Amino acid sequence: MSNFISEDISEADFIAELEKIGNDDNVDGFLLLRPLPSHIDDDLVGMKINPKKDIDGVSPILILGKFFILKKIVLFLVQLLQ
Repeated sequence: MSNFISEDISEADFIAELEKIGNDDNVDGFLLLRPLPSHIDDDLVGMKINPKKDIDGVSPILILGKFFILKKIVLFLVQLLQ
C-alpha cells in the first residue's frame, strides 16, 4: 500500500491523513519520507506519528525510549568497570 499526498496539502490535512494511517488496523507500519514541504512543521508531524507503527524511529516517544535504554547501558558499563 502506498499513499502519495500532494505537496500543497495543508498542514492540518496532512496531520489528519497521518493520523488516519496511524490508526488503520490494516497498516502495520509506515515510513514518512522527508523533507516535508516547508509549510509543514516537521516536529509537529513527528509528535503525531503512532510510535507502534513508526518504522524509521522518528517518533519522539521512540527517540526518548532509545535515550533511556542507552543511558541504562552506560550506567551498567560504568558499574561493571568499577
